[in-house]
Amino acid sequence: MKYLNLFPVLLLLTQQADAQPPASQPTSYWMLSAGFGMLFPPKPGSPLTTSFQYTSTSVTTGATTTQTFTGKTGAFHPTAFAGDMLHATCVFNHNSINLGAGYNADISGTGLNSYIKAGYGYIFRFGRLQVQPSVDFYAMLDGPANLGSIDNSGVNLSLLGYSAHAQFYSTSFDATTFQSEAHTYNADNLEIDYYRISYLAEPKLVLGTILWRKMYIGVEGGWLLQMAQAGRFDLRQNGGGTSNVVGKVYLSDHGSLGGPGV
Repeated sequence: MKYLNLFPVLLLLTQQADAQPPASQPTSYWMLSAGFGMLFPPKPGSPLTTSFQYTSTSVTTGATTTQTFTGKTGAFHPTAFAGDMLHATCVFNHNSINLGAGYNADISGTGLNSYIKAGYGYIFRFGRLQVQPSVDFYAMLDGPANLGSIDNSGVNLSLLGYSAHAQFYSTSFDATTFQSEAHTYNADNLEIDYYRISYLAEPKLVLGTILWRKMYIGVEGGWLLQMAQAGRFDLRQNGGGTSNVVGKVYLSDHGSLGGPGV
């Protein structure tokens, strides 16, 4: 993936261990930041199409018909956006540990998705310049991308090894009685949703400096490596203002978010 990650950020140093003269940099502090970036994956995945047969049995007459469902996700963007909603870094001596959560948008029709990340870096100081080899680990979540729905009102469905009955049960917790209550709902439709989770590691090099002892500015470059991916279809019944997942169908890898980053 060709990946451009532009994070012009203002980082507030919220804790400083030792008082330093204005010209020197602190060695222990916290940093909080937010930022944005762009992704250019060469193989993000093509629109995912599925087609399968299912049976529909009427609960009143018992008549059974066999039909075919066909659905398709939106396009996987060749240019996607990502950004840290909250990124916290703890620096102590030469060590840097970071945690963050953010958003990414790389499949059309799903809106903003999310990611979490964590990383470690070792800081070399050359005067005011900081050189920091690091590695970050990401879990990027895509979806749900809706592929379509099947009529589930008054019929029992059988598909992909699962059964979706015309009625389903849902349990809720009553905060006043501290008891769980089961409710029965009539199904309206069965929704087919696609999800994808990508697990990535990014070895990178960060160059930066602290300005005025309150602001950090830097640039980073590295390479995102996709370590694993988990994709699935969720079979979700909707009805009565609630929903019920009757099954999950797991899929092979589809596309990759790996590649260079700067």
